Amino acid sequence: MYEIDPLTGFTNHRITMVGIEGSTDALEDGLVYARIPLLDLLILVNLDSWSFYAIGSMTPSQRDLACDEARQLLYGTDRFSLNLVSRFTGGVSFVGDFYSTTPSPVVGLIRGLDYDIARDVLVGTDNTHLWRIN
Repeated sequence: MYEIDPLTGFTNHRITMVGIEGSTDALEDGLVYARIPLLDLLILVNLDSWSFYAIGSMTPSQRDLACDEARQLLYGTDRFSLNLVSRFTGGVSFVGDFYSTTPSPVVGLIRGLDYDIARDVLVGTDNTHLWRIN
């Protein structure tokens, strides 16, 4: 993990996390949730001390994480569905499938997930589109 200076773009190596895929800001400053897919592990990174600890095991198909800070919910995705992830155990609960508002009913492989706090909107991306997720 690197600390990035937004003014200069310079990076400063802080901690090594092998195999990390996907991360999101946590519910308070200085914390980031991240996932290590090879271990199916959800971890919490403390940016103040540059340390991390394991929270729990996630399902192997989880791909990405997004945090809804207003509701204190952590979302995860697999290929076609949205899931709630326990911030305490890493356990996953199915929420629903991804559907679009276009005639094609099912969105393709979901590649990313993020939450717009100001607009209270959860969005996802596939190979070619940005989707609003209800």
